[in-house]
Amino acid sequence: MFVRVYDSAPPAPGRTRARGGGERSFEVQTGEDGRVHLRIWGNLPRGWAGDLTSGIADAGLSVERGFARRGAGSAWIAAFVLSRTESSADPLLLDYLALAASGRHRRSQPPDLDVSRHRILPGPDGCAQLEVSAPDRPGFLAGLLERLSFLRLEPAELEIRTEGGRVADRLLIRARDGGPPSAAVLRILSEAMDGTILHNRAVGS
Repeated sequence: MFVRVYDSAPPAPGRTRARGGGERSFEVQTGEDGRVHLRIWGNLPRGWAGDLTSGIADAGLSVERGFARRGAGSAWIAAFVLSRTESSADPLLLDYLALAASGRHRRSQPPDLDVSRHRILPGPDGCAQLEVSAPDRPGFLAGLLERLSFLRLEPAELEIRTEGGRVADRLLIRARDGGPPSAAVLRILSEAMDGTILHNRAVGS
């Protein structure tokens, strides 16, 4: 089965809509192997990936693999492969745009990440590349993105893979203002991945 949804966000008060500026869409279908294939694209709000994956986890679905890339402005294109259980919600009935704009992962306590290994490397266009390996658990990606957000970092690209009960994620990250992350912030991020500091340590306040 197949579902496709289009949405158009209203312009801000006192402003006219830019052509294509507020459009966002998703399509979801179930494969013969039982896996769920989700594509979502358009101008998605800040923090959408954490909100979406948190909502997916709450619905009893798991992200097996995925890829997302940010283009100009807030325009994203992303694709995910999800797995489900007998107790999970019907993936064809979920409003993935609403989940992506819910703010839910920022209103809840993120889980302990229990990161086994991580690396922070130079990336393209001034980004840093974060590679993370850890045991899989519901809300892992949402918790990881919450920590980035707290450090005023945001992803420009996501690559997600889950296999054998473990996650292997790769993220290109940059500062919230679009510039490269500072060495000090990357050092704190590395400490957070090691578990040597609490996730709620104040940064730059």
